[in-house]
Amino acid sequence: MLFDTSCAKLIHNPTSRLIETEVIVDKDQFKESLFLILSLGIKFDREYGLEKIIQDFKAVYYADKNLPASSLKGSIQKICEKYSKVYQDLEIVALSLIDGTSHFVAISGCVFLCRGETYSEIIPARKNKLSFASGPIKPGDLLILGTESFSKAKDAFLKREFLQRTPQQIADNLSSYLTGKEDVGALLIRVEENGQKVSQLGESKGVTPKRALDKLFSFFDQKKLYAGKKENLSNDKTRVAVSVGVILLTTLVVSIFFGIRQKKIREYELTYRPKLEEIEHKLKEGEEILAINPQRARGLFLEGKVKLQKLVSEGIEDQRLAELQKRVKEKQAKVLGEYEEASILFLDLSLLSSGFKGNFISSSNEEVFVLDSQGEKVVGISISSKRSEVIAGPEQIDDPLALASYSDRVFIVNSKGVFEVGENFDKMIDPNWKDRVLAFAYAGNFYTLDKDSSKIFRYQGIESGFSSGSEWLSENQEVDLVDSVSWAIDGSIWVLEKNGKIDKFSLGNKESFTVSGAYPELLQVNAIYTNDELKYIYVLDNAGGRVVVLDKNGAYKAQYISSDIKGAINLIVSEKEGKIILLTGEKLLALDLRHL
Repeated sequence: MLFDTSCAKLIHNPTSRLIETEVIVDKDQFKESLFLILSLGIKFDREYGLEKIIQDFKAVYYADKNLPASSLKGSIQKICEKYSKVYQDLEIVALSLIDGTSHFVAISGCVFLCRGETYSEIIPARKNKLSFASGPIKPGDLLILGTESFSKAKDAFLKREFLQRTPQQIADNLSSYLTGKEDVGALLIRVEENGQKVSQLGESKGVTPKRALDKLFSFFDQKKLYAGKKENLSNDKTRVAVSVGVILLTTLVVSIFFGIRQKKIREYELTYRPKLEEIEHKLKEGEEILAINPQRARGLFLEGKVKLQKLVSEGIEDQRLAELQKRVKEKQAKVLGEYEEASILFLDLSLLSSGFKGNFISSSNEEVFVLDSQGEKVVGISISSKRSEVIAGPEQIDDPLALASYSDRVFIVNSKGVFEVGENFDKMIDPNWKDRVLAFAYAGNFYTLDKDSSKIFRYQGIESGFSSGSEWLSENQEVDLVDSVSWAIDGSIWVLEKNGKIDKFSLGNKESFTVSGAYPELLQVNAIYTNDELKYIYVLDNAGGRVVVLDKNGAYKAQYISSDIKGAINLIVSEKEGKIILLTGEKLLALDLRHL
């Protein structure tokens, strides 16, 4: 009898151990269903990884041509030999269901069989001991593969009446009996009859298509001929026989055709079905451990998403593939922190001044300032009210190289120096740079970064303006800032290079800083933004159509994805107003912050 199965996973309070499960159900005839549960201490998982152990086991098991029982046992032994360094801490329970027979192998884990009103412990949990068992199964059986911790907690609930419910209902109810328990894991499998007959495994001796055709054609060779009055009867019989033969032949040919077609479809599905199982497993695991281990959860979910995109790119069409795509789209915001949405128009700059095309942007005190270096104009906009005005025009702006702002003061940098523009027009700082310069105003002081000399100068604010500049970097600092494209200051100085690298400087010294968790990696970037009021750092990657959000230790937090971002050249952010504001030239676009 061919059986169906339904299963559910129970993982309760995994504090010091990670627990993974794997289920591969193949309902084709002569195929088997494989169930795994593994547990490993967190300290070992960082180096070895349960995911890798599972993949290695499947590779060894499916390459073994022996019968299921010996193959299962041998595969577990090989895995233990390969991972001997963690053998003392590894727990594995495996089950193969094939043709109405169950085969169990366990190391440190346990196996229970619940049949009717009773249950029995098929394999008790024995630390670091390899145990195996086999036996027939019946419809209605509940098989439980458990960790060592599950075995210790079993007496609290295994005799309860809810063992007759579905695996998922049982798993949901068990939580209330596990208060105070840690690292409990179990895989619950209910055996169900589907009514299909399955022949025994082994070499099939049925009629092959060739034999069927030979037998059919032999019918025509063996027909008998009659003379005289029997001729008409003979002809009638012959015609009937020929008609029947043609019908049978046609039916057989059609059956063979569809059989071959179905065989090709099954073979094609087998080329990607294990990958779908793996993807589904990674997505599910990522969702389930998000609250416990967010970084690992994102890694698993992202790995599943990347593998899914690869299958889609190969042109595979499958209903499960479409369902997984939908699942990724629904869950990626929560698990990956990826938000895909169209921007909204914040302000059309051309309405403030005809032909206005901004190429520099600065922000201070929730005010945005945009410079059009070709049109030689600066406009100011309030983030909260969108109130806007022209701050300065061509009479104050001459070949600008950079823009900076502090409080309500706006500064233009050119080859002649730094000028405050607006109601007053005053030269504030003499130049000590050439053409490639970045500027920033922070805490009443003015800073310049000269790309050609890789030097940062600080001009201290004084009553009459700013002091003469002094090198901000310590004398022993050897840095290369030639490829700097953007920077920001929040007490520390953050310098963004065009290859995606971010350099952090504090008190004149370079500090170690590494971006982690961003996918794809930051490789081609345009701008960086933060300040002392923001919790996060924001990086514009217009080639990738995204804004990446990092915490100030470099860890990935979120990313905003939109085709509109591809046209952006710079950005500012207001966490107070909950907006990313993108400069595209003629317009300011806005994205709502959803990760806060």
